[in-house]
Amino acid sequence: DSNKKYPWGSLLEWFYPIYSAPWSTFRDLAGLDAYFFLRYIRMCFQITAVSTVWAFIILCPVYATGGGGQTGFYHFSMANILQNDKGRVWVPTFFCYAFTLYCWFCVRKEMIHYVKLRMEFLGGDEEGEMIGGSRQVSEEEEGEGDLATP
Repeated sequence: DSNKKYPWGSLLEWFYPIYSAPWSTFRDLAGLDAYFFLRYIRMCFQITAVSTVWAFIILCPVYATGGGGQTGFYHFSMANILQNDKGRVWVPTFFCYAFTLYCWFCVRKEMIHYVKLRMEFLGGDEEGEMIGGSRQVSEEEEGEGDLATP
């Protein structure tokens, strides 16, 4: 219904219907390339959101209490950590390793989904029907049109 107004105004009216639509709708309407592009954008958003939340929870307090006497934005950065405070330098190091593992996990999860869906698209599903609309060719049918086959 185009007359229905959402409480957040006309600027973000498109967001809720898009966000609430199932992934299969995007795949069926836009194809696999657009589907995986949207999933890639979602994965990047998830990585950014998770790292931002954990950075505010872990890194900002460590930097803010560093004792370096910095002001403004630098109060919440590594510039506020004293050079002889070696323990505080390890916190961002561990954060970096944890963030890298999280990114690896997200990419691996999307890659497994990509390979599975791509194989279904190329090879057909359990019933022998291809997702892309073409039918699967059996080995007997493959040789029928070949002139070199006796």
